[in-house]
Amino acid sequence: MPPVGIGRRSRALARTGRAVRYVDGGPPIDEAAPGAMAIASRRRKLEQSRIEMVRGYAETTTCRRQFLLGYFGEQLPEPCGNCDTCGTGLAFEHVTPSTTMAYPVGRRVHHVDWERGTIMRTEEDRITVLFDEVGYKTLSLSAVEESQLLRLDQHRGHDVSAVQPGR
Repeated sequence: MPPVGIGRRSRALARTGRAVRYVDGGPPIDEAAPGAMAIASRRRKLEQSRIEMVRGYAETTTCRRQFLLGYFGEQLPEPCGNCDTCGTGLAFEHVTPSTTMAYPVGRRVHHVDWERGTIMRTEEDRITVLFDEVGYKTLSLSAVEESQLLRLDQHRGHDVSAVQPGR
């Protein structure tokens, strides 16, 4: 329901005496509605990012165990050898030396548009970050480095410094 409709409906309820404030001292519905809509929007973005991660899992040709552990912020250095992609040999085609340590799994980062997040997975050419406001995003490592899209949080969310390639 659009905010204008909520405000209009709220005023109509108030005129008929049927308006109810659910929290004592809380804001009127036409003031609370935009905040509630922002929360709902963030939730939809997070749910959509989860759907994209499930799609990524279904379509991956890398080790599924590595992918799944990456979703939960764990890093498996080598393919497991037990999943279907390992069984067909596809996962081993993607094995490369360790990804740059400039973006370690579990590290907090800041993006200019998506703000704060946590690195959940690193691969040869991409990293997956769980952003607090918009959910999971998989980013090209070369684009991140060339455009300095991410800054590593140095002290628990403070003193953010630019990540330099190769650091």
